[in-house]
Amino acid sequence: MAEMFRADHTRLVSTVTVNGFVSCDDPATGRRTKAFLLTATVSRLAFSHFDLVRVDPVSCLEGLHGQLSPRPENLVPVHPIRLTATPADLADEDGPAQGNLLDLDPIDFEDLVAALFKAMGMEVMTTQRSGDGGVDVRAMDPDPIRGGKLVIQVKRYRSTIPPAHVRDLYGTMLHEGATKGILVTTADFGPSAQEFAAGKPLTLIGGKQLVDLLARHGIGQYAPHA
Repeated sequence: MAEMFRADHTRLVSTVTVNGFVSCDDPATGRRTKAFLLTATVSRLAFSHFDLVRVDPVSCLEGLHGQLSPRPENLVPVHPIRLTATPADLADEDGPAQGNLLDLDPIDFEDLVAALFKAMGMEVMTTQRSGDGGVDVRAMDPDPIRGGKLVIQVKRYRSTIPPAHVRDLYGTMLHEGATKGILVTTADFGPSAQEFAAGKPLTLIGGKQLVDLLARHGIGQYAPHA
C-alpha cells in the first residue's frame, strides 16, 4: 500500500486494495487455485495517519478492518475484497447482456449493482462477505450538495421485500454515519416497507426500476425475475 501511494506522484490514486494469496492445489479438484490469506483496503487519507515504523503489522491490519487467515499455514482462506466491475466488464462483446437477475451468483449480483452506481458517477467498492456490518456496497457521491456516504444493500428476492429489511437498512445507515441508505432488489416493496421509508433518507429500488437503470447506463438487458 505504501509503495502504491508513494509511486503516485500526481495523487490520482485515492484507495488501494491488497488481496494476498498463495497458489496451491485444490484438495477437492486437484487443480491449481488461489488461497487468499490476507485482504485489506485503505484510503489515502486514512493511510497518511499511520507511522509504519512504529506499527505492529497485525494490529495495523486490524485497524484497517482487514482480514488475515486464522491459520495461514493450513491455507484457511479469507474472502477477498472485490473491486467493482466496470460496465464494459459486464457487457457481452457482441451486444448487451441478457438474462434473469435471479440467475446471477450473489456476489456477481453485488458487483452488477456496484457497477451501476459506478456508472452513475459514484466512487464505489463492494465489501467483504463476512463482517460487512450489513452493508453490501459502500459508495461516495461526490456531488457537493446532495452527495455524501451511501450504504447499499442488495437483495435477490422473488417475493415482496418485507419491511424488516428496510428497518434494518435504516439502522445500518445511522450506525455507519451515512447520508443515505439504498436497498436494491429484484423484487418489489410492499406498502409497509414504502411507508417506513417515507420521509427518511432511504431509497428503495425495485426490480423493474433496477432493470431500467441498468439499461439506461449500458449495463446489459435483464429481467428482474421470472
